Amino acid sequence: MENSLISIVIPIYKSEPFIERLYNSLKQQTYSKLEIIFVNDGSPDNSGAICDELAKADERVIVLHQENQGAAAAITNGTSISSGDLLMYIDGDDWINPYTCEKAINALNKYQVDMVFWNRIKEFEKKSVPNNPLFPASKLFEGNEMNYLRRRMIGLIGVELRDPMKTDMLNSIWGKLYRANLIKNNNVKFTSTQKVGSTDILFNIQLIRFVKSAFYLNENLHHYNKVNPNSLTKTYNTTLFGKYQNLFHEIKIVIDGNYNDSVYNEAFNNRIALSTINISLSLLTNGFNMISYKGIKEMLSTKIYREAYKKIDFKFLPFPFKVFFIACRLNFPLMVLVLALIMKKIRD
Repeated sequence: MENSLISIVIPIYKSEPFIERLYNSLKQQTYSKLEIIFVNDGSPDNSGAICDELAKADERVIVLHQENQGAAAAITNGTSISSGDLLMYIDGDDWINPYTCEKAINALNKYQVDMVFWNRIKEFEKKSVPNNPLFPASKLFEGNEMNYLRRRMIGLIGVELRDPMKTDMLNSIWGKLYRANLIKNNNVKFTSTQKVGSTDILFNIQLIRFVKSAFYLNENLHHYNKVNPNSLTKTYNTTLFGKYQNLFHEIKIVIDGNYNDSVYNEAFNNRIALSTINISLSLLTNGFNMISYKGIKEMLSTKIYREAYKKIDFKFLPFPFKVFFIACRLNFPLMVLVLALIMKKIRD
């Protein structure tokens, strides 16, 4: 695979201010054998026209126009027309370092792995913040180490709970280079966020079953845009609770069908408990009101959450999170709401 074609699938929706920056980062890649697939998901701005102009100037660019169906459908359709042996995914408002593709494919070829993944830099309006490394150094995962990686994608356990916000650090589809046949031959699908709340989480948990080996590249190569007002991470909504129930159902199917070790269920339980944070933030989209209070109350009373709060090991949680989850376990919705509001102010 020394000279393999890398297909880069980019879902586009209201990405007009960011497309050229992303394209320039691809144009500058030190590895040039690329197929750049922009999927215009019925964007109402000039995103589609910008992509069409880029296609005229660069024969590597393909533009697929579709009626608005959501990011999952855009990624699925882009993947279906891709012709590369390798696949990457990038959001339309992000960008990558110029040597990202070269470093990723070199690692894939050197270690003969199915997947390479790397770190990101959060890009705010006035500052760039590199993420803490996922692991202390670059690392090859195979054999039992791959079992660890599969479990880690499902959730945190033990001392990993010292940093509960890292639950989904491994689960993005961007920041990864995949062998395309793993996705296509195993018919791994991208499920709509409208159904499961996160396309990325479910996709990677389903795909990782088929990944025999992976390599972690301990470098910050992906630039994650935190100033796009249209980003899903900026537009929480009050339906996340229901979507996560669907997500958990699908994850449980994966666990029951593939893993016998109880550690996977422990990780799954902790994922359920820790999802309380994101759901609480979503319920505070329109501020502290009766709707948000009722939503928190419903969540805290739901059986799957009651069981998760009983089982999560508090001793590893940082003190603020320990207080938060004690309030959850004691079923104090008002206290949970207040603590979530404080989290939201810090996060914003």
